[in-house]
Amino acid sequence: MHATLVTKAQMGSNSKPLPESMNVADIVKTLIPSSQTITSALASGAKSTAEDDSKKGDKGSAVRQMSSSDGATANADKSSSSSLKNVPIGTVQPRFKGGADTSNLPSTSAAAANASSTAAGGPLVRVNSNSSLFSGSAKSRMGGAGPGPSTHGGANKKFKDDTPIKMSNNTAFPRHDDPTQMVEAPIFRPTEKEFADPIDFIERITPIAARFGICKIIPPATFKPECRISDEMRFTAYNQYVHKMLHRWGPSAKELSAIKKYLATQSIVMNHPPWIGGMEVDLPRLYHTVQELGGLKEVIEKKKWARVAEEMCIPKLAQDRMTKLDDIYCKYLLPYDTLSPAERQKLFDEVEADWAKREARARRNADRFVNTESVSNEEDDVSSEDDEESEEEVDGVSMECIVKGRSMPLSQFYRIARNTMALWFKNTEPIVNEVEAEFWRHVAVRDSHVCVHSGSIDSSGWGYGFPSPGPKSKGSNYARHPWNLKVLTNNPGSVLRSLGPVMGVTVPTLHVGMLFSACCWYRDPHGLSWIEYLHTGASKLWYGIPDDQSANFRAALTSLIPTHCQNKTIWLPCDTVMVPPHMLTDRGVSLCRIEQKPGEFIVVFPRAYTSSLATGYVVSESVYFATTSWLDLAKDDFRDIHDSCEPAMFSLEQLLFALGYDQRVTSDTLQQMLPMLQEVYEKELAAREQLKAAGVTSTEKVPNEKGAKAKKQQPPHKSIESECDLCRANLYISMVKTEEGNVYCLQHALKNLNNGNIQAKQCKLIYAYNVEDIECLIKNLKDKIQQKRHAVAGKKSK
Repeated sequence: MHATLVTKAQMGSNSKPLPESMNVADIVKTLIPSSQTITSALASGAKSTAEDDSKKGDKGSAVRQMSSSDGATANADKSSSSSLKNVPIGTVQPRFKGGADTSNLPSTSAAAANASSTAAGGPLVRVNSNSSLFSGSAKSRMGGAGPGPSTHGGANKKFKDDTPIKMSNNTAFPRHDDPTQMVEAPIFRPTEKEFADPIDFIERITPIAARFGICKIIPPATFKPECRISDEMRFTAYNQYVHKMLHRWGPSAKELSAIKKYLATQSIVMNHPPWIGGMEVDLPRLYHTVQELGGLKEVIEKKKWARVAEEMCIPKLAQDRMTKLDDIYCKYLLPYDTLSPAERQKLFDEVEADWAKREARARRNADRFVNTESVSNEEDDVSSEDDEESEEEVDGVSMECIVKGRSMPLSQFYRIARNTMALWFKNTEPIVNEVEAEFWRHVAVRDSHVCVHSGSIDSSGWGYGFPSPGPKSKGSNYARHPWNLKVLTNNPGSVLRSLGPVMGVTVPTLHVGMLFSACCWYRDPHGLSWIEYLHTGASKLWYGIPDDQSANFRAALTSLIPTHCQNKTIWLPCDTVMVPPHMLTDRGVSLCRIEQKPGEFIVVFPRAYTSSLATGYVVSESVYFATTSWLDLAKDDFRDIHDSCEPAMFSLEQLLFALGYDQRVTSDTLQQMLPMLQEVYEKELAAREQLKAAGVTSTEKVPNEKGAKAKKQQPPHKSIESECDLCRANLYISMVKTEEGNVYCLQHALKNLNNGNIQAKQCKLIYAYNVEDIECLIKNLKDKIQQKRHAVAGKKSK
């Protein structure tokens, strides 16, 4: 028996109902692969072998667990025979009876047979993650791909092999005239020779892989780096509410809001749901479970709390689960239990009306066009008040699906991850397809309170993740391996290395997750590429949408979730939404999917949208990189960031100056970035002259730090390191500061001066570089490029 939530009739109409044409059965069916489809997709596929790497780690429960799933090897592929029960809206989901763990089966790398073509607009056919998702309607078009145009910035190679590397799986991304569908992302298996230089290898696969947005790289079997972590390393975990990742309002959120609203009338404050075993308790589900077992009096007299715990699937490992359930019910649900049906219905109507007002305000904010050309202080104050109001919670229901949580050590995070797995699956190692189907069911149906956690950790501070180059890792064979992400970030082929260590950019980040932990749909606003290595744990599922599908993607999300889509160039904020793949394909968006296992890399290409899902406890590491070809896109991406009033991790000026002063940068790269630097100089010069004409005569140069020795590859002057109060632009060269402490970029300072919002006598121009400094840098770069040309010409004449 499973407890039921409030029925649709009791709760009134849902403000965000599922489409009439889609019910829970349809959701489940589209997410569970049929054995027939798997068989046909793999009929002509030749088997390949993939060795599962055994992972090592520090002592401790969390570290020991991470290697537990790495060494499992299946003898034969098994078609998925388990199926989900049909779950009507408003009922608590049944637990899975998990089958054998096939998540570590080797991937099929040979050409798979073309699957039967799906009709346009029909349901998306899913197949096992170990087989090709390639549809017969999309023929392979990779054979004629030519080599990429980009150049390896610092590689001292006499001859460079630019021949594209072929995929090890047979897949092709749908053309615009093909039916929309989800296909498998490309997989590459480099040889030891091809694996020598990561940037060079990625450039060679770009002509093929960039069409998908993402790809998977399976290293040679000899690549087995250690992962350095500690059970005691602390980090701030983020709470992820899976049932709110598509629509924030649903059956579970609605009744929880009603419970909190009534508690407030009784002067009982509940800032967050109570915990058992580190997991948030689903209060609506607890209420209905007790009611189905005869009510509170019956449960207490006949000692049914153990039955309640079993019905709610709270694991026995959770300490004092029965006592805590009793306490939680009496404290938070007993007042709500005393309401009559009419009083409860009135309460539902009130919270429904509150939410409708909140959502209407959010819709207005999303539709408001952000135009930095007409921003004034008065308008900014008004918008700030609206933003603060919009951030408030309505009866504890937030507009966010991911919020900052508690600080905890890794050992505690692991225990919560273990309990969370036991909460949703009887089998502690469910197959990937079961996890995927159950995740998307929670996202779409929203009938259960599902809270999981994730965390991100700076990997450099304590040397976590890949071993750090240096004396501390002297005994490691991978401390200086080119695919070690702490080494890859300094690869000569990445222009970002000139920036030096930048948190979250050139400094790798360690990620920890658990069952259902997700990275919502996201595109890096800078248009950067990035790479992620799964150190150990369970598999991760990735979904990718290439840049040429971005218009379709935006149109689909605007129709599905208009309150989350902002009316500006960078329209989708991070940590905002997860959308089931079939909802995207039904709306004209093609995408790709891939399963990442421990010991494998995922590469994300410029301007691609991605999302990911952890199928269990995972530890991974990621870092950004950028080839010289990215410089051609950078100007447009940074302009979009500025126009959208979004913060940047670094400024374009910062990168250009870093490249200009870096003695390691090749003349080809300098020639590529010189016109961009010249444009920055002309813009800066014109703005300073206009400020002077407007009456701003007070100036100040930022002093360099005393005793600081400038490195050859770093700019000699100290940067501004501030942010414009209006457009949030990173101010690197100069800024205008008022007596009140307001900070503006030169462009917004001029606009405010012209509008009369600020007075010239109250402003001071603060700069890190004189105009002469920039002119000198440009001259030196031109001389360096000319010298290189003469040297090349001299060699040719000989």
